[in-house]
Amino acid sequence: MDSKNIYISSQVFSRKTLWQRNYSADSEWFYIGDDTLKLNSLIDLVFADEQPLYLVTDRHSSKQLSKSETFENTKNLLEKTQFSIWDLNFKKVIEFNKIGVYRIGEQRKD
Repeated sequence: MDSKNIYISSQVFSRKTLWQRNYSADSEWFYIGDDTLKLNSLIDLVFADEQPLYLVTDRHSSKQLSKSETFENTKNLLEKTQFSIWDLNFKKVIEFNKIGVYRIGEQRKD
């Protein structure tokens, strides 16, 4: 899939996503800051059996990457830009905001 279609698909599926709740803060957002070790652990946890993944940044530079390439390509994006990581079926996602927070979601089963 080309960059534009990856980006558009992520936008469509994002509207159908059920976000996990952070009950201590009554929000779906969790703080990560610029902690790249936590980022790698989070990617491993959410996408344990998934590979490759989609790294979605914008219409022109979204791409499919292996999990190790995803680690390398995302560590410099934390707290700098908004991006998301999806599995190839657009069923699971981690969305990052440039203020240093993330949320985890899965597609609704409806």
